[in-house]
Amino acid sequence: MTIYCVWLDDGRCLFCADETTLAPVLPAQDGSPRTGLRGWVRAKVDHYLRRFHEDQSGALSGMRKAWDWMHAWTRPDEPMLARLWSAKQIYLRHPANFSTAELSALWQQYLGSRRRWHWLSLVGNLLVVPGSTLLALLPGPNLIGYWFAYRTVHHGLVLWGIRRARRNAIPMELEPVEALNEPIHRGADGAPRHAALDMAVDRLEEHLRRSHRLRGPRSAGFVVRMDEARSSAVPASETEKHAATEL
Repeated sequence: MTIYCVWLDDGRCLFCADETTLAPVLPAQDGSPRTGLRGWVRAKVDHYLRRFHEDQSGALSGMRKAWDWMHAWTRPDEPMLARLWSAKQIYLRHPANFSTAELSALWQQYLGSRRRWHWLSLVGNLLVVPGSTLLALLPGPNLIGYWFAYRTVHHGLVLWGIRRARRNAIPMELEPVEALNEPIHRGADGAPRHAALDMAVDRLEEHLRRSHRLRGPRSAGFVVRMDEARSSAVPASETEKHAATEL
């Protein structure tokens, strides 16, 4: 998976993934027979997944739209974090003028703050799941109950992935990109643009909106501060000064 470290204004950075490396892979229809109980279960699951993602009408289409609507309320970096538990390799593209020590400190600071938030979310969903199961008594699919159960598993996988990343269990390759030294700018349509991110981060607007919403003393979590990372990385005399970019 490919992750970008984007240098923002007022001394902050955010991490966002290339969505093309996070796209769900639907099971292939190879026509080969599946044998045994395990093969039968796998065939049924694959069939349902394909119908859920491809059905354009009927109950499944309505469920998918409701499911997508609920996902719209989640933080835009969650798909990236949810893939860490199974990631085999991370390609971290970053501003070329960031030192390795600074970048490592930023990454660890970001993962640590996200770990705290997902622990709180995991506990909260665990408390809600028992009550949401009562909705199974109502007719129709228990979408709300499924959602909280899904979110509980989701937060657990995110925490597992963050643990792997913090312990350097996922090979990471650093890729300095000169274009990431440049600021994010607004296009003619008002949408944010960046030469290094175009066609890669579809939710850039949401990333920026949520990062500005989280400014202040409690903002650590979605974005990380460069000055804090620099002080925890190496002595100031050994680091470079970076000019803040304007959005």
